[in-house]
Amino acid sequence: MNPKNTWIWIIVAAGLFAFILLLNQFGDKPAGGLLPVLPGFKAAEVTSIQVHPAAQSVIRAERTNGAWQLTRPVSYPAQVISIESLLAALEQLMPASQISATELRNRSNADAEFGFEPPRASLVLQTPETRKQILIGSPTAPGDQVYLQVVGVGAYVVTAELLKLIPRTVDDWRDTALVDLRNLAFDRITISNAAAITELQRDATNNAWTLMGVGAMRGARADGPGLTNLLQRLQGLRVAQFLDDPKPDLETYGLQPAELDLALGQGTNVVARLQLGKSPATNANLVYACRQGVGTIVTVAKDLALPWRDAPNKFRDRRLLTLNRPIDQIEVRGGEPFTLLRETNHTWRAVSQDFPIDTGLVNDFLTGLGALQIVRFNDAVTELDLQADGLTTPARQIILRSGLIPPGGTLGPTNLVVAELSFGATNEDGIFAVGPTRIRCTS
Repeated sequence: MNPKNTWIWIIVAAGLFAFILLLNQFGDKPAGGLLPVLPGFKAAEVTSIQVHPAAQSVIRAERTNGAWQLTRPVSYPAQVISIESLLAALEQLMPASQISATELRNRSNADAEFGFEPPRASLVLQTPETRKQILIGSPTAPGDQVYLQVVGVGAYVVTAELLKLIPRTVDDWRDTALVDLRNLAFDRITISNAAAITELQRDATNNAWTLMGVGAMRGARADGPGLTNLLQRLQGLRVAQFLDDPKPDLETYGLQPAELDLALGQGTNVVARLQLGKSPATNANLVYACRQGVGTIVTVAKDLALPWRDAPNKFRDRRLLTLNRPIDQIEVRGGEPFTLLRETNHTWRAVSQDFPIDTGLVNDFLTGLGALQIVRFNDAVTELDLQADGLTTPARQIILRSGLIPPGGTLGPTNLVVAELSFGATNEDGIFAVGPTRIRCTS
């Protein structure tokens, strides 16, 4: 055999041996038999986490009473899900392969070789008992894995999916909700805007909202379903941009005075207060906003905030009446008066008249009354108004009563009245009426 060819084969074999050795040490080996990267680490025990992305400011979050708060580089509520997702991933992180601390020391340029000097990012995890520092290095050649070092322990090859959970800037971990109402107890809403000041109070016994304050509107029913929808939209309001202005000119932002001031209270305590102002010159679909106690000015979607700027009447219940208990007697006055009485078997009979009553038509009648919508309100009604609107002598009155019916008996005339409605003249909007709410006109 040619000696020259022999040496070539020896060199090739040596190269293959070295490649196999390196592959066994640093390649994509199965994780079988390897311990987790952080054995014994419990995400729930972490009290603070600090992340220092390359060429960026340090990001620090602290957990107090189960809530995460950013403390560096700004003080701001943190995204709980983002932080806890990273901690959970670290708790479960298994290596593809491991590089011991001894091997790292024996390599003359290991930190630079694996990307630990400088690192792509460094993490510090603090618990009451331990402090762990983690360095994120370079990706491996295929790019689906990355080198990771637990300082003082060793280095590992782990999945690059971990990088998706590490914040690059503080905004990645800021809570983008303007306010979180899910765990916020409140029974009062005060709305101050260019139109007026509106105060709403929730009754603890039936959860019904009522308009408060002074004037003829005091005690009027509020639109409960409408308020629920507005609060759900408020819960969904997300920050479009954070403006870290150290000395903001609040007047320029339309926040002093605020164009909209929304306060949520429990009793006499304000538990959350939001202020909304002008739109940025570059985007009319956004408005400036801030939350009391947070301080940072942000921008949010204008359309979700607009309904809170309405006049007080917009928050009123526009239903003519609400039937919250069963109706046992219907008395109709005017025209051909009649009275219907509900029997114990849920059928209906006409009082003082002997003919069958269609139960379906009666139910449709009550449903129709409950569906009547108010077009306009008039809370300061005079005798002249009543006369002009045909309500001094109503064209039709409907009295609904409820209560126990003795066998073969009738209801009392006044003590069980659920609602008394009077209907007068008509116009292009509808018909004038007086009922449980002070009504000007109903459709």
